[in-house]
Amino acid sequence: LTRAKEVSARPIQLEFPEPGVRVAKTASGACHVVCLTRDGRVFTLGCGEQGQLGRVNERLAGAHGGRNGMQLFLGPREVRIRGSPYFTDVWAGAYVSFAKSAKKGAIYAWGLNNYYQLGTGDLENKFFPALATEFSGKQWREVSTGQHHTVALDEAGQVTAGLGRGPDRQESSGRLEPIGGVLASLACRQVSCATACSFCVAETDGSAYAWGMGSNKQLGHGDEDEDAFLPGRIEGKQLEGV
Repeated sequence: LTRAKEVSARPIQLEFPEPGVRVAKTASGACHVVCLTRDGRVFTLGCGEQGQLGRVNERLAGAHGGRNGMQLFLGPREVRIRGSPYFTDVWAGAYVSFAKSAKKGAIYAWGLNNYYQLGTGDLENKFFPALATEFSGKQWREVSTGQHHTVALDEAGQVTAGLGRGPDRQESSGRLEPIGGVLASLACRQVSCATACSFCVAETDGSAYAWGMGSNKQLGHGDEDEDAFLPGRIEGKQLEGV
C-alpha cells in the first residue's frame, strides 16, 4: 500500500485495476486483505507466501512477484475461479481466506493448510481457490480462523470446529464437528477466533463463551489461566448486567 519501509498516518485509497469497483466488505489476515465487491467478485492484496491471495502461484509468491514486481501483491487484483461464481461473503484468517458462493452456499478456501484448517481434506497449501468439501451439505453464516484453526457457524446457530490444531498442539482429524459441552444445545449468533482461542455469542441472551489457549487469562474464565478444551462462559465485573 505504501512504498517500502514507509508508514502512512492517514488512510490510503485502494487503487483497483479497473474503474468503478465498489467494495461491500473487507476482511484481513495477518498480512493480507480480502475485498468482496458489490457485484460478487473477490479481490486480494498483501503477502502471498502461503497462498492466501488465491491468485499468485507458489513460484512467484516465493520470488516476490518475479518480473511483475511487488505490485502483483500490493495492488488489489481479482481472484478468478472457473465458472466465475457470484460470491456473497468473505472471511480471512491469519494466513487463509474463505469465500462463500451464492450457488448452494459453497465455500471456497485458499492459503496455509498445514493442519487441515482449510477444510479441503488434505494438508496441501492452496495457492488458488479450492472447494472446501468439509463445508458441503450445510448453509454457513460465518467462518473464522486463528493462526492454525478454524471455527464455523451454520445458519441454524450451531458452532462447529475440528479443522486445525488445538491448544494441546495436536492435529485434528480434519473434519468439521459440532462443539460439545454447553454449546451442544445452545444456538449462537456469532463466532470469532484469535491466534489460539475461540469465542462465540449466544443467540438468546447474548452471553459469550470462550475456549482454547488460556495461559494469559485471555478466555475470561475468572482467575483460571489454564487451556480450555470445551467452551466456558466469559465472566467478569465489566460484563455484569450486560
